[in-house]
Amino acid sequence: MSGVRCGPGGSVRADAAEWDIRPPRTGLDGQVLALLGAVYSRLSWAGARGPADTLLGRAVAEAAAILPEAASGSISQEGARRPEPPVVLAAYSPGGALAGMVAANRDHKASSAGDARSVLVFVPWSPVVDPELDAERREQVALALILGALNRDDLCGQATGDGAVPVESARYAMRFTSADEAEAHRMIAWYRRAGFVSPCERVIMSRPLDQQSDSADPPAEPGDESFVPIDPTFAGDFGLAVSLLQGAFAEGDDPDAQKMARSGEACSRWLAAALAGERGGAYAHGLWLVARDASGSAMGFAFLLERGPTALHLADLGVLPEYRRRGLGGRLLREALRLGRRRGKSEITLVVVAPNQTALRLYERLGFRKATSLCAMEWARGQSGEL
Repeated sequence: MSGVRCGPGGSVRADAAEWDIRPPRTGLDGQVLALLGAVYSRLSWAGARGPADTLLGRAVAEAAAILPEAASGSISQEGARRPEPPVVLAAYSPGGALAGMVAANRDHKASSAGDARSVLVFVPWSPVVDPELDAERREQVALALILGALNRDDLCGQATGDGAVPVESARYAMRFTSADEAEAHRMIAWYRRAGFVSPCERVIMSRPLDQQSDSADPPAEPGDESFVPIDPTFAGDFGLAVSLLQGAFAEGDDPDAQKMARSGEACSRWLAAALAGERGGAYAHGLWLVARDASGSAMGFAFLLERGPTALHLADLGVLPEYRRRGLGGRLLREALRLGRRRGKSEITLVVVAPNQTALRLYERLGFRKATSLCAMEWARGQSGEL
């Protein structure tokens, strides 16, 4: 697909196929409900939820309710702020059949120059595209919808009737389980084709802390290290914790961790936020373990946070490069599991980047199972891949 252009009446047209991209002709009509049902009924999270009760269905209904009122002036009383409808676009075939839909919300902010800028936040699990189309045509429709939303103000402002606030950046994020992985990856690929970038997909894993789960664990490789708690809320231990973070993450598959490894200041900010309870859990004394060799040198660490009365979260686990490939990561993880049981916890969770297959295999060997995956993506006007 080589691009998107405006057609008559403010529509957007894809060069590869004459899809007419415009705001839907009506709200939640029969065509819209049938399309949403055909796509979402294939996904595990939909369950008994009707098409109108999905995020995209609600966005369509909200846009249909607000736009007519705004056009008639019925909500323009003095002192009242006009509700801003979601951006909703539909793709129609030359014969008028609905082929796909997308929705996004606008987040306005002021730039450093003082002028308005609009960040477009796409609704999760959109665009939806007619599953009866072949893969190539589905991608054509999806790209036309995404690019049409990104470029609607500067290319097709007459289609909306609002002030042409330029969209400078956009975001898309979705959570999904293994059951919906294929469809999620298809949507992620569409956004990548449209120019969105993502540091990497993250996998959220968990395992119970009970004897039955422990009995299935493979035997640990022997080691002569000791596991010693430190308290990074004290200045001396805080400096040690920062140096361990930098050393352990200088190499690896996580772009965010690599950035932290290059900056002691960034590591310090991340750790301070985690200790303040801003990283998904609460810190308590004894939840930072350091593995030390016989001479007392630090080899690696495990950093845990409490999540409520029953769960621990493994915020980070790292081994310094010179101590890797000795089974230390597995022994640190086992020590974290023992710590959780001693504290009366029933579950432990963690997040790992999907490209880190070594870590994924380790966690799976020790009883962790995928709960959900998270992919967050960003787009900026002018970056590679943009229309």
